[in-house]
Amino acid sequence: MADPDLALSAYLQLAAISHTRGQWLPRNKFLILAGAAACEAGLLPVAERCRQLVSVHSPNHLLCKYESFPMALKSAEFQTYHKQLKKFCSIERAEHLLQGQGYELQPATETSANQSLKEMDGSPPEA
Repeated sequence: MADPDLALSAYLQLAAISHTRGQWLPRNKFLILAGAAACEAGLLPVAERCRQLVSVHSPNHLLCKYESFPMALKSAEFQTYHKQLKKFCSIERAEHLLQGQGYELQPATETSANQSLKEMDGSPPEA
């Protein structure tokens, strides 16, 4: 199994790339994968921030019906969705995509994760 800190880093980088391009659907998918990795790494405030960012652009998203990311992960309905997302982009695929774009993957820390999420706050990037 992949290190959750590396998975968090990879998925946050892919979410940031998608955000910069205005690609909200993939951004949200990567944020959900990042949030699950953050839960696994014990970074619950980071997971919650991922959930909040998804809710900004998709207030009716499945994730938004749960009070917290850990509660969503306990739900059978959400677990099914999460499995589908992992098929959409496994950690190995995420690493490959980032390497192809010249990114070097480093394990995420709470500080680096929060910085990545802060860059996705606010209004969409200018085109």
